[in-house]
Amino acid sequence: MTRQFRRICISVSGNLAEGSGRQSGKERARFSEIAFGSLRSILPLILLIACLPGCYEPKDGCIDVNASNYDLDADRPCPDGCCEYPQLRFTFQHKWVYPAASYNLALKDSLYPDANGHLFRLDKISFLLSGFQLHFKDGRTVGISDSLDVETYAADLSRVPAVITDDILLLRPPASTNLSAGSFRSSGQVTGISFMLGLNAPANSAVPESVPDDHPLQDTAQFVDPGQGYYFDKVSLFRTAETTDTTPVALNIAGSGSEIPVFLAIPDEFTLQPGFHLRLTIQVDYSRWFAQIQDIRNDPPEILVQNIVNGLAQSFELKAIVAEVK
Repeated sequence: MTRQFRRICISVSGNLAEGSGRQSGKERARFSEIAFGSLRSILPLILLIACLPGCYEPKDGCIDVNASNYDLDADRPCPDGCCEYPQLRFTFQHKWVYPAASYNLALKDSLYPDANGHLFRLDKISFLLSGFQLHFKDGRTVGISDSLDVETYAADLSRVPAVITDDILLLRPPASTNLSAGSFRSSGQVTGISFMLGLNAPANSAVPESVPDDHPLQDTAQFVDPGQGYYFDKVSLFRTAETTDTTPVALNIAGSGSEIPVFLAIPDEFTLQPGFHLRLTIQVDYSRWFAQIQDIRNDPPEILVQNIVNGLAQSFELKAIVAEVK
């Protein structure tokens, strides 16, 4: 259309100039008529331009640049809140690390040493992580934006409604490798990630039946009672290497206020672009959990629990960080 306007303008000015240079009035009139004819051909184009806005229908879509489904062609936000935001994803590597090598964690039949070389076997492990925060170079700290409506136990054990941050992960090694903590809404230079073992209030007081069936807090095996809330770490082990030892010892850690904070720095500056998912590969070294236990055969359970707690925060190591489109 722009080219048509340009050609018409050139034709009009050229014919008027040509006609003005002619001596004969008849010739001047002929060139003027040609010029006005060209001008008349513009009218349909002008009418077309005037009608186009009436034919155009604005497109609804996600117009938030931080969303993973940001629509560059959208003119206005969709009325049903169609934006989808990037996920904070994790790949957990469950390992037992020795000075010269590391091995995938295995249960039941594998043998592991305490600090003095006494061998034992692991039966089961499960633990809760929550409170995930991304730390940015400009000082921002960004958490998970998802929330969940639940019921919680009050001091008198009555049930009251509450809203919790839906960023809770339940890990059961050696499974539980690829998990998502939820969605976030930010970008920039990421310098670290923090989280905690355990749950803070009100999540630790959540009623298991009030959460969806596939939610970590729905797991009644992880729930202690309305007063204590959830076990944030459960370890079941056999004190000896003998296969005849079939009675495991339960070492369970629970209680609000006993959460263990973890911070993992990102050594190289990592720039996260808007709309990209973030995946962090984290190695959990379970040898750190038992590194302070002197005699796993005879130490009382409360001593074993305290030694495990002392090594929990040091057992996490960031191995990789990548951005993902899908």
